[in-house]
Formats: sequence, structure tokens, C-alpha cells
Amino acid sequence: MRVSADFADALTSDVDLLVVSTPNHLHRDQAIAALKHDKHVFLQKPLASTLEDAVAILQATRESKAHAGVYMSYFDHPIIHDFREMVLRGWFGEVTQMHGSLMHSGGLLWTKEIAAGKPASWRGSVRLTGGGAFIQLAVHYIRMMCWIIGKRVQSIMGFASNRMCPGIEGEDTAVAILELEGGMVATLNVSWCGEGEEFSIHGTQGSLTHLNNQYTRLQSEHSYEGDAICYVAPGLQHIENLPVDRSDANQPYNQHRIFLEEIRSGKPAFVSIETAVQDMMVVDAFYESVRTGKKVLIAPSSASVCTA
Repeated sequence: MRVSADFADALTSDVDLLVVSTPNHLHRDQAIAALKHDKHVFLQKPLASTLEDAVAILQATRESKAHAGVYMSYFDHPIIHDFREMVLRGWFGEVTQMHGSLMHSGGLLWTKEIAAGKPASWRGSVRLTGGGAFIQLAVHYIRMMCWIIGKRVQSIMGFASNRMCPGIEGEDTAVAILELEGGMVATLNVSWCGEGEEFSIHGTQGSLTHLNNQYTRLQSEHSYEGDAICYVAPGLQHIENLPVDRSDANQPYNQHRIFLEEIRSGKPAFVSIETAVQDMMVVDAFYESVRTGKKVLIAPSSASVCTA
């Protein structure tokens, strides 16, 4: 095994694939350099710190012979795949609303560290991350929501503030109202100054709430049996899901192994660069909404947004 602090060493002829888990602002230059050398690239989310950089990575992907995709950890979990299958089978009936809440106390920790004289984390810099809690945390649930429901976000209204974490530059709390194709509304709350997660889907015939990646509350008119969920209708049921071992390459939804299989088979990446650009369009529109105080429309097939 070779170890190096020089990125140029990753571009040598004996390297076939790069897993890029560097700070957001480095993604553009590193991904483009790798793709120009025809190295396969698996990028950590978010795709980049800005929409402009994300589009540049997409262009480099289209010009390269190599395979490129984006790693999003939630897709390692079998239960997330059950959620999509339940939508497809009509377990919820007609989906009416979705909600995501992702809280992480990192901002409080970084603020304490700075107060104690420690160097600032790159995650607290707007220049290095592209924003605050929203770009870092919300991209998880934006992609999950769009994939599970099979629709894109067509408009967004955003609210953001920094009240508890003076040690970071961006927002420590953000709330977004997302309108998806067909008119379904979703809400998304993220924070750098709390702990806890919730993901819920509500429909005309069933609903579920998934808490802290471990507990799920379900109720529906329909039974369902999948990889992680076994529900017998009717009535309220609670299930507990064991954490996924992300180091287990044999786990059926291990995204790193799947990416290697995609390279061998020539299949598109599970989370493609094109898809990640769409997510960055939502992020960019969120920050535009925060700046203007208005709902922002998201164009369906370009990297432009317009304010309503």
C-alpha cells in the first residue's frame, strides 16, 4: 500500500479509480483532473461547493471515457430501498406529503473548539463548503425524496439563520418547503445545533415514520414484505432495524461495491453526476430563496433558476 499527501500521485498509470472524500471546494479540480486521466471517480456528496463547479464536473464526465458517480450513505440501508418499493406497490396509496429532519450537533462542537483556541473546521466555512447546514445535510434527503417518489423538485422556499453557532459562517438551522412534480409538497429541516433524525412518508392509504435510522412506525391498508420491513395489514406496527455495516462489501446495497459492478457492466451510476447536479440546483435555489425571500422555480433540464 502506498500513502501520499500529493494528489498527483493519484493520477499515475497504476491507479484505476479514485474515491474523492475531500472538502467540497476541492471536488471540482480533483474530479476533473482524474477524469481527464480517464480514472473512474466516486465522489462524496455534495458534488461540489457551487452549482458552477458541479456543472464543470458534469462536463468533464461527458468528455471522459471513465465512469463517475456520487456516494450517498443512506442508500447503503436496505430499508430505504423498501420505502421506494412500497411507493411503487401502492402501499401508501397516493403519496400526499413527505418530511425529513436531519439534526447534527457538529456546529456546536466546532464553535466550542474555536472558543478553546483550536483551528476552525473547513465544514464551518462558507467558501469551502458552499454554505452551511443545508448544503452539507439536506442533500441526503433531497436525493432520497426524489428517488423514492420518482419526481424532481420544481420549486423551493427556504428559511435559514445562525443563532447558536457563531463559530461557523453559514446557517446552523434551515427549513425548506419543496414542491415536487405533480404538486406534492415536502418539508425539510436541517440543523448543526441538535441531534436526531426523522423521515416520513404519508399517503391516502398508509404512512410511515422512520426515526434515527433505527425505528420505524407503520400503518397501512396493505401488507408488505421486503428486505428490511415485514408489515401485516391493518393496524399500527413498530419495527426496529439494526444498523448497517458499511464496511461489509457483501451487503446487497453497499454503494462502493455497486459502483465497481457498474464500472464492469457499463451501467449508469446509481447516483449519477447528472442527478447530483440536479440536487445542486435545488441547493442553489434554496440559497437564492433565502436571499430574496421568495419561492424559486427550478428549471427541469438546465442549471438555471428563476425567482417567482
